[in-house]
Amino acid sequence: MQSLKTRLFKVLNGEVPDRLPWFADLSYWHLAMSIKGELDKKYEGSEGLINLNKDLGAGFYYPGIWPYIPVYKNCTVTEVERKSTNYSVMNMNTKIIKDSNNNDIIREVITPVGNIKERWLYSPISFCWAPKEYFIKSAEDLKVFKYWINNTQYKPEYEQLVKAKDSIGDYGCVICPQNSSPLADLFHKYAGVETTINLMLDDNKNFEDAVRILGEKAEEAGEIALNAPADAIVIPDNLASDIVGKKFFEEFLRSYYDRWNKKIKSRNKYSLIHMDGSLKGLLKEVSEINFSVIEAMTPKPAGDLSIDEFDDYVKSNSVMWGGIPGILFTASFSDEGFENFVLKVIKIMTAKPQYVLGIADEIPPDGIIARINKVTELVEKYGVYAAH
Repeated sequence: MQSLKTRLFKVLNGEVPDRLPWFADLSYWHLAMSIKGELDKKYEGSEGLINLNKDLGAGFYYPGIWPYIPVYKNCTVTEVERKSTNYSVMNMNTKIIKDSNNNDIIREVITPVGNIKERWLYSPISFCWAPKEYFIKSAEDLKVFKYWINNTQYKPEYEQLVKAKDSIGDYGCVICPQNSSPLADLFHKYAGVETTINLMLDDNKNFEDAVRILGEKAEEAGEIALNAPADAIVIPDNLASDIVGKKFFEEFLRSYYDRWNKKIKSRNKYSLIHMDGSLKGLLKEVSEINFSVIEAMTPKPAGDLSIDEFDDYVKSNSVMWGGIPGILFTASFSDEGFENFVLKVIKIMTAKPQYVLGIADEIPPDGIIARINKVTELVEKYGVYAAH
């Protein structure tokens, strides 16, 4: 029997493994249980997360270990201390301020040309954070933001990646992120969709300057990622076609993706793009880039394509990674309905070695964790490729 890592690498290399690779990102569920204090001791911390995957028989690939940390010149980034410190909206090197706070993320960038502030509200029901206030709210904020990013440098930080690689062993692979594309950074981290569009229309020169600076910094950080002790590099754009669309893709993303896909592969690493949610509007365009993997692909009932339509849209050698919507792991679906869905996905994915079975995107906090092991059992029993 082949290891989980061997199965994955064979598919990534266009070969046929003995079983369909099955990999699961359990970090969201793990975070929620950690906050609730309901984790068995052996599953606590980053090492415990790896142990959880091992015990459930699902490959480990959590792509959240950053290969660098930012260093600021002429700027200070402060963050109000919060109860839970094992989550970050983005990779930042902050000065912690002791203050009364719940779990909200409150950060401020202090510069000689002004200050900008963000606040992400914590939801104790969903165990996650949502933006209440972005760093960029106006053209004046954009000027401060440009000064901050211009005065940001990056230094390698590979220690956690090395530890993860040793701990994971044959149970998976090490994937590290690099900076998102400038448009995705503005949409998801710094400004939000509405403000980004308004700045694009009302202050285009300032906006284009910010995109240029973000792109230059992505080049600097990306070079560090290329040298990291990782098997693969993911562009963590959270790309969804109902937000970006074809026009923005062609104007802001295609050339960025194409350039970085080629760079990553030139260093003998696998390239990934994180694309979940709505797929139909951009999946063909993204597949043309020929990333090694399109990861977190979400089918109906959560996405807008059925699992048997994936192959109609991906017209390249990109491996399609995903297939089981996270919602199926909740009590909203019966055990029988869950099993039947997984069996259908396995049958489609074993028709040819161009898939990795995964959760799209993650198992939620109210997910039934035992269903991870059920998928493992079904893969071992039915996951042999049709022609073998």
